[in-house]
Amino acid sequence: MYTNDKNTKLINLCIHPVNIMTEEGMVTIPPSGLIARCIRHNSIVGYVNGIPLTKEVIRGVVGLPDAEDGKMFIVSKMIKDYFPYRTDLVRVGPKVTSVNGKPVACTSLNVS
Repeated sequence: MYTNDKNTKLINLCIHPVNIMTEEGMVTIPPSGLIARCIRHNSIVGYVNGIPLTKEVIRGVVGLPDAEDGKMFIVSKMIKDYFPYRTDLVRVGPKVTSVNGKPVACTSLNVS
């Protein structure tokens, strides 16, 4: 189960910083330099007006460390969905956008 452990290290495996708006202010978790990526494959499943329709299948993930006590990894939604049983993986939660609609932060880290 998840705890309020202040000793857990958050490691950002995305290419961009993750900004989280908390009650105490903005927390920014910079990229770690390690990048977890999905290995994807697209297959053509049909055509509409000559335009190919494709289905994307994830065939694996590269750059994702094994689970380690005291660490949680921030990953993309696709990677979190690929590993639903890993409780050490989180993704960005609800987004906060600027007035022009650009995402600038999130309000939590999502475990689902």
